[in-house]
Amino acid sequence: MMHKPGSHLDHCHREPLSRQRGRRTPCRRGALMLEMLVGTILLGAFLLGALPVIAWIRTSHHAAEEQRIAALELANQMERVAALPPARLTPEELQQLELSPEATATLDDAELSARIQPSEAFAGLQQVQLSLTWTDDSHQRVQPATLTGWFKPAASEDATP
Repeated sequence: MMHKPGSHLDHCHREPLSRQRGRRTPCRRGALMLEMLVGTILLGAFLLGALPVIAWIRTSHHAAEEQRIAALELANQMERVAALPPARLTPEELQQLELSPEATATLDDAELSARIQPSEAFAGLQQVQLSLTWTDDSHQRVQPATLTGWFKPAASEDATP
């Protein structure tokens, strides 16, 4: 059966450049649909593999942000301690330290602890150690973030000049 050029069957019998090499292009009816199906399957497989990676990145980013806020909070608290006169640098005064509203809002169940003791490494100085701990998204306690500073103690009254 003959058909007219330009009819709906013409696309199967066109003679493209490959004809010049002695080959005919086969009729590819439905090929686009098959390619779309394969592409959709491949895209779905990629997304299934990528979703856990995206979730891990989000969790890691959140944990890094919590660590950054904890480090900033400890630095700010240590600046408050450094601003105290040596006579007020006592365990009682360190217990008065309070977390900032940002740290309280960002870090779940955040707890700030402070201790002061004579320094073993640096004679004549007091070691102040601040620790901040909180719970992560899985309700596990995070390893404490810690910052240590050394300060001159208050001059004792019986010391000779």
